[in-house]
Amino acid sequence: MINVKTLDYGGGNIGSLVTAFKRIDINLTAATVPGDLITADLVVIPGVGSARCAMEHMTGHGWMDALQDRHSLEKPILGVCLGAQMMFDYLHEAEGPGLGWLRGEVRPFASEPLFNNGWCHLDWDSFQKTGLSRGLKARDTFYFNNQYFQPMSEGVMIVPVKELPGVPAVCMSGHLCGIQFHPEKSQHSGALVLRNLIQDHYGI
Repeated sequence: MINVKTLDYGGGNIGSLVTAFKRIDINLTAATVPGDLITADLVVIPGVGSARCAMEHMTGHGWMDALQDRHSLEKPILGVCLGAQMMFDYLHEAEGPGLGWLRGEVRPFASEPLFNNGWCHLDWDSFQKTGLSRGLKARDTFYFNNQYFQPMSEGVMIVPVKELPGVPAVCMSGHLCGIQFHPEKSQHSGALVLRNLIQDHYGI
């Protein structure tokens, strides 16, 4: 049985993520102690909430050290929305550093749209190169709800939002995958991305 863990940093969307993983017959559970993040096959850093509060909570409750240990071991980590943004060097929302795993700054939209809220397509050519597109089509859409966005980081495999070409929807580098859209709210399309990430990319 695949052991997938997430962490509760006081915000997040854990209930929705649990439901999303159930769609692909995987039991996602919340870590109860930091050590759970080391032994899991996959760790999911959830989205939704304040970047500042999330970073402070993770630091104050031992999650940060465990995440850094897991990262140093190059074990699979998935970040969703805010969880994806926290992987980068600097978070403008928190006015402070992120986890520092990927290069670049997470900034707010400076022009229209000031908030990306709704259903968007992915750049299909880029998406196919990730190995996450099995069972999906170029017309499939994904649900976004973000005011801040990941950078176009060098050395990272990036899938832009089709409607916003300079804005990444997916950032991948080795054992790290940051998804800006919400797979748990993206219905069948989101479930297939999770399945493909686990089976095809990570081979779990």
